[in-house]
Amino acid sequence: MNFYKKSSIKTRLFISQILLLSLSMMSFFVLSYAYVAVKSRKDVSQSINHSSDTASLQTTKLLNQMENTLYYVSQDSRIPQILSSKNIHGTVNEKYSDYLYIINSLPIFQNSCDFPVKLSVYIPPEINPVYYDYYNTFNADDLKNTSYFHILDENDNRFFYYGDPANNSIFIINTIYDINDYNRVVGYIKISVDIPVFGEVLEQASPDKTTSLLYNKHGGLITASSAVNLTADDNSLLSALDEEKNMNSVRLSDNRRFFAVRRGADHSNYSIVMLYPAKYVYITNLIIFLFLLILLCIVSVCAFIISRRVSSSLINSIDSLVGAMKRVSLGEFKTLPLPDESKENETVQITEAYKHMIETIDNLIKYNERYALTLKKYEFDFLQMQIKPHFLYNTLNVIQSLYLDNHADDAVRLISVLSKFYKLSLHTQSDFVNLEHEINHILKYIEIENYKYNNAINVKVDVPDELRRCLVPK
Repeated sequence: MNFYKKSSIKTRLFISQILLLSLSMMSFFVLSYAYVAVKSRKDVSQSINHSSDTASLQTTKLLNQMENTLYYVSQDSRIPQILSSKNIHGTVNEKYSDYLYIINSLPIFQNSCDFPVKLSVYIPPEINPVYYDYYNTFNADDLKNTSYFHILDENDNRFFYYGDPANNSIFIINTIYDINDYNRVVGYIKISVDIPVFGEVLEQASPDKTTSLLYNKHGGLITASSAVNLTADDNSLLSALDEEKNMNSVRLSDNRRFFAVRRGADHSNYSIVMLYPAKYVYITNLIIFLFLLILLCIVSVCAFIISRRVSSSLINSIDSLVGAMKRVSLGEFKTLPLPDESKENETVQITEAYKHMIETIDNLIKYNERYALTLKKYEFDFLQMQIKPHFLYNTLNVIQSLYLDNHADDAVRLISVLSKFYKLSLHTQSDFVNLEHEINHILKYIEIENYKYNNAINVKVDVPDELRRCLVPK
């Protein structure tokens, strides 16, 4: 602050320009980068939300088709009546006819879906112990021996969803009850689809650099749109994300950061998680940061050059004014050049006022010099006017004394010397005469004085010839 107070106006103006430019440019930089950073994050959020909604919608559409097919087989076909039949001791032909219906109708029901599915019927051995191992029909004991049957047995929902990565399939199972006794299970109908079908759906819904994951309700990863290395902890973290949030920021076990969105498939036990690597957002922000930084430098330099050019007239006016003041302080009163600007400019008005002041002071100094010379001349002339009458009176008294003392020759010579003295005095009207003239004048004066003091004054003149021509005041 002390430096700023002690600095010149030009320095203060320069510092003010730098501070103003720096403040404005930094504000522009910070606001622009903040806007871009927020917008890039918002764009990613909108993109993965839209993609996750699309993937969720397509997954729900697949599951709905599977449910509708399974519902039709379970409700509108003869399969429930066949499985509910108590005619265990029926003829072989009767049982074979029912079995043919089952294995012939299942392909028809499968073709009702837009994608390849497989329908299977699990028949208890006591219902059809002979033909349980034919196409799409299995022994119910095979189902009961699976790891997920106890979950199915405890599930009160109409449909049971399960992903079986080991067999590369996702299936829905519906329990068939006796139409005459709803407490008696007479079989199971399962519709399954290959996991790659869902993988294709996820891949189509995933934008560039995005990975879509399909999870079951237990947090198990069913499939993904692209290869991704995830640990069990990572799957637990992703499958438990809040569905209400537009976007979650997650850090996986290997310190990779992702922006993630989780959406559940309607009326199912599956959910879609969309992952977008955060590094791409950071790289984009870094590129924008560098671009804005370069732009900031370019704009700052251009703004500084323009501001300097705009303020150069003011600085030049101040410099010329300061230079003129320094010359005046050294006694040099020169005409101050006016800036080539509008008369309404404050610096021009100041310069004009200072120029007028200098001219006035210069005229006053010159007037005072002339006045001083005139005054000295008048004083000298007045002094001469006082001296000359006394000198003349005294000289005349000496001449009178010489005549009275009968020294007529000396009186004549003194008159002659007095005549030459006044001739030299009145010879020129100029204020300056050469030195030789003034010496002769002095010698005549001394010669007259020696008549008064009996030659008591002895003067020797030793002046070089080159100086005798010099002018001196009269």
